[in-house]
Amino acid sequence: MNFRDVKGSSIEYTYDVNGNLNKDLNKGITQIRYNLLNSPILLNYEKSSLKRILVDGGYYEEDKYYFYLRDHMGNNRVVADASGSAIQVTHYYPFGMSFAEEFEEEGVKPALQIQRKRAGWGEFSELV
Repeated sequence: MNFRDVKGSSIEYTYDVNGNLNKDLNKGITQIRYNLLNSPILLNYEKSSLKRILVDGGYYEEDKYYFYLRDHMGNNRVVADASGSAIQVTHYYPFGMSFAEEFEEEGVKPALQIQRKRAGWGEFSELV
């Protein structure tokens, strides 16, 4: 590991009574607040802000919580916000590859058709 002791002070980390990290001066984290479930809800940095906090089953982004709905294989099929509205939906082939997204632009072929032609999966036909 490449640990860099940026601050060089005697106290660089602080923890709360539950053992959660409150401060890490080497990474520039000046404050971390947690909810009742000990999940982080606020991170303050010295110079910039954190864009996304990954937690088990989802993530926090810009003070909003998003969670994953997974299939039986553990693939993230849906990303939904706290109200349950689907933000992103991903479909998978039986062998595990995700479906390609289709383009609406004129003259641009969907990536799936191009992959099918390259892999030799049967007859290639242009989309009309």
